Amino acid sequence: MKNFINFYILIIYVLVFTCTLSLEENCNEQNVCMNELVDYHIKSNNLNLNNNQEKLIVSITSNPTRINYVKLVLESLVNQSVPFSVYHIVLVLAIPEFPNKENDLPVDLVDFINKYSYLIEILWYERNINIHKRLIPTLKKYPNNPILICDDHIIRKQWWIKMFLEDHKIYPYDIIFGASNQYLTPEYKWESYKYLYIKTKVGKLNPIKNMIVNTGKPMNGFGGTLYPMNTFTDKRFFDEDLFMKFSPSSDESWQWFFNVIHNETLRQSSIIYDYSKDIIRDLHGTSLSNINNENSNLILKNFTREFPDFKKKLDEKFKLINYKYCLCVQL
Repeated sequence: MKNFINFYILIIYVLVFTCTLSLEENCNEQNVCMNELVDYHIKSNNLNLNNNQEKLIVSITSNPTRINYVKLVLESLVNQSVPFSVYHIVLVLAIPEFPNKENDLPVDLVDFINKYSYLIEILWYERNINIHKRLIPTLKKYPNNPILICDDHIIRKQWWIKMFLEDHKIYPYDIIFGASNQYLTPEYKWESYKYLYIKTKVGKLNPIKNMIVNTGKPMNGFGGTLYPMNTFTDKRFFDEDLFMKFSPSSDESWQWFFNVIHNETLRQSSIIYDYSKDIIRDLHGTSLSNINNENSNLILKNFTREFPDFKKKLDEKFKLINYKYCLCVQL
């Protein structure tokens, strides 16, 4: 009987030891899996943006006369209704305008950017290419990402980036813009929308959401303009001497010219909104309602003369569209 009891105790010890080993092995396996998950998460968060083509790049520029207002705009961009993981902010500044770089910037702006260094970066550009800083440098650095252009004097609503992301998901190959207040007539003159429009401080805006405009020109950074990856592949577009010669003061005209040449689809956003209500103040020193048609027409004339492929594409559009009602749209 005593031998039987000892044998029984031995069996229990063996079973307990076996279970302990099994639990330890399972625990080690779980730790290995957890370590792998943590390692993967860290690596995913450190992916190069050039390899993360779904992340939206929000591009903004400024100059010494406007830089004091940029922090307010960045605060609104940080306070969006989408997670930080889906977008990245690039502030492009020209070294000739800020030769001491961060030391020439407002202290509160630098502190704010440092606080959100994982979300916001300053991209220093060697040459001052005026308003073209808003897209060209960012496009060169992030050619594989969609880029959303933003003005430096308008506070953005919390839904702004989300709207562009959702529209881009539905129309991944279209250029999405937030506002347009001009279209080109067959007489090669810029006109305001006449029959259907929203009257604002910056003119008469197109009021039809998701509308494709054929010769309408987006108000670039005012309402925002999202360019999908590979929108600009023409080498002439990146020629700084060329755009500083023909369109030094208007990046939206330069971008629109090449959109026409390459027959890109320009689509109004799904939300119609008067962004002039959110302007910090008139930093231009003149009324924002005054559209500089004279300058725009001069730029258009010079471009038409130098780029025959642009005129050819425009003429094709005029033949296909009935401009009698001045809508210049295709629903």
